[in-house]
Amino acid sequence: MYSILGINKRNLAYIKKLNPQKHIRLADNKYKMKLFLEQRWIPVPKTYKYITDRKELLSLDFGSLPSNVFVAKPNKWSKGKWIFILKRLDTFISETSDSRLTRISSWIDDYFYKDIPTYPYGYEYKWSVLSDMWLKKKLVPILEWNYTLANRLDTILIEEKILPGWWFEQFCEYGLADIRIIVCNLVPVAAMLRMPTKESWWVANIAQWGMALGIDIATGQIRTLATRDKIYYDTFPDEYKHFYKYVIPFWDDVLLHSANIQYFINMWYVWLDWVITADGPKLLEVNGKAWLEIQNIAGIPLQKILYKISDLDITTPQKWIEVARSLFAPVKDSSIPQSKILYLSQKWVLSLIKGNDQQDMDVVIATKPNKKRNYTSLDIVDAVQNSDYVHMKIGNTILKDMSLYGSDRIQWHRIELWSNTLKNYYIRPIHKSHANIHFISPGNLLEAELDDLMILDKKLQDVAKKLPLLKLLFPSNYLDQFDKFISYKWKYNPIFTYNFPKYKEITLWRTQLKQLRDEYSGSRLLESRFAQLFYHKFDEVENKLNLIYAYKKQDYESIRTYNERLFGMIDDEQVLQSQNLMHFRDKTMYQESLKIGMLEMRNIIDSVFKKYGVKKYKIQLTSSLLWRISFLNATIPTIKLDPNFRWTKRELLWQLEHEIGVHLQRAKNGKKTKWSILQKWTAGYLPTEEWLAIYQAQKVVQEFFPHFYNAAIHRKYVFVDFSEKMSFMDIVSMLQDIRSHQTLKSLFRQTVRLKRWTKDTSLGHAWTTFLKDKVYLDGYKKVSSRLVDGWDIDRLMIGKIKIEDLDYI
Repeated sequence: MYSILGINKRNLAYIKKLNPQKHIRLADNKYKMKLFLEQRWIPVPKTYKYITDRKELLSLDFGSLPSNVFVAKPNKWSKGKWIFILKRLDTFISETSDSRLTRISSWIDDYFYKDIPTYPYGYEYKWSVLSDMWLKKKLVPILEWNYTLANRLDTILIEEKILPGWWFEQFCEYGLADIRIIVCNLVPVAAMLRMPTKESWWVANIAQWGMALGIDIATGQIRTLATRDKIYYDTFPDEYKHFYKYVIPFWDDVLLHSANIQYFINMWYVWLDWVITADGPKLLEVNGKAWLEIQNIAGIPLQKILYKISDLDITTPQKWIEVARSLFAPVKDSSIPQSKILYLSQKWVLSLIKGNDQQDMDVVIATKPNKKRNYTSLDIVDAVQNSDYVHMKIGNTILKDMSLYGSDRIQWHRIELWSNTLKNYYIRPIHKSHANIHFISPGNLLEAELDDLMILDKKLQDVAKKLPLLKLLFPSNYLDQFDKFISYKWKYNPIFTYNFPKYKEITLWRTQLKQLRDEYSGSRLLESRFAQLFYHKFDEVENKLNLIYAYKKQDYESIRTYNERLFGMIDDEQVLQSQNLMHFRDKTMYQESLKIGMLEMRNIIDSVFKKYGVKKYKIQLTSSLLWRISFLNATIPTIKLDPNFRWTKRELLWQLEHEIGVHLQRAKNGKKTKWSILQKWTAGYLPTEEWLAIYQAQKVVQEFFPHFYNAAIHRKYVFVDFSEKMSFMDIVSMLQDIRSHQTLKSLFRQTVRLKRWTKDTSLGHAWTTFLKDKVYLDGYKKVSSRLVDGWDIDRLMIGKIKIEDLDYI
């Protein structure tokens, strides 16, 4: 078949073309590869010893190893043979034998190994117990025989034995399972899980009757099962039913680490073997000759997919994963086409066609089956009379050749459809255009402007959501600069690149914003006080657009101007105060520093979601974050946690109350109002929102830890000020002094956040820093002053608004 990749095609088109020999030699050398990847913070097993000759092996005291359980294996040997999984015993009692073979063996040991130190250890290996000398004699052939790649001498690697995490143990009943994933051109393209069985003699080898489980790249779900030359695609055998659609833990990490590894080693067609431990995935092996049977097991047309991605030029790590997921995303089927669904009310586009000209008008349509004709407002009647042809369209749904009758009782920009027009459609009992006005004071909203405000609400939100502020946070050459940062021993100021929008896109957004502003100005200026929220947002969206443009040009004067318009100026007096408070830690806070386990973490997360009435939610463990925790307010709220961060109860409770207690609740309440501006954000809402989150979190945490004091907001403020005046390298040095316990990877990541959007990070006093992180303390000071006067904080929970917005609601 055309879609199946064969051996010859793989060797000629991919391995020979994409994998240089010098990089294949690096991949074949497990020890050098591990050192290389460890420096770049790819998780690999710990190396205890690296043995290069016979003398070093025979004199080695295995009792000096950090653990009594370890693995000894060839450094370059392939096909999983000559791997010794051992457990050291404190003593060894040999079974005495008077046989001639035993006496000869003992005589040989005394003669040839008389100068070699002996140790009284025993070692469990498979079903037997070996003495120290017998183990070393078994390992000697690795060094001296030709059982290696290309008949070359080998070395021995002693490393930790990898233990599966509790969520991965179910696949390891008969031995250690692993995940094999193929990556090509930085895109993960196929994956499977190899599981040992009794028939495979406890080895994860498909050729020896092991089991293989095909994994869906997009979701991490197990979709297929291969055993005994048979592949199951839809239904698994009864004993393995629980595997079907099981989601592999840490799947985001596996994908991102896999793509990152390929980027670092510069081999563009590889397979990688992973094991999921309690701390996340750990890499077992890198191989430049990717296995082909995976395409049958996972049901992947490998050749077809490789052809699709052969010309991709992708630089951003997250984009690699997006491409993989888009290629493998399951096709959703629905028995009712979306084009055949209407709602009780919704926003549509009315197209007015005259000759070759077409004019579009935003309207709200309502379904009225009891009516005897289609009625509309008089303003639409006037527009229709000057047109030759009229039809309405939203998405793929089109209503053509309708007769419309005017009525002065219908609100402006509104059409009501009768039963004959609706007969070929399904009606969902939802008002998609209905706005809740009951919570707005009568004097702040004019009834006659309601439809105009609803349409403006949608249009302005469509423009605002196009500004990719958060998407621009991550440098497109992050890995390249991180690699240089490590190679130069941290004495390097990165030069970052960002995927800023093209000038054509920025010009288009500016035009759309200007047209929208002009449309609701002059004679059509909205007079409701509630409408002022939209006019304020016009200004903020324009400032954000100008800030993106300034960063794209690296225009430092404009960067400073629009940063200060959006987030305010840095207060030098506040910086001095925060420097004195940022290190505060009460001596009675020892109990707050005790780390918690995964089970206690889960219980705390469950209790917080239950407290706020959230019944459905997901928890994802992933270290592929710029932060230790991230909250995704999707259809099913999702908490993403970095498992490599050792959480305390106080820290986890603080973050959850911050995210769930305020950010999620304000978004939910805003959604109930049916106004997008209240669900997403009003202009300048962020300081108020972040203060509310800090206030709520601090109030709850102090119930359990009365001595807790939040010094983090002061640190953020000081760090923002320092990043204005210091180079990247200087900031890392400063953070090392303050946070000596953190890894360089973590410090690099934090400094990238501080220097975000700055291309040349060696700059100091250039005023290029993105000032968003200072709003935490700004909001704290601003709202705290209101509480002193007994001000009602609950009023701010109606949506994502700022304090001043209450005057317009």
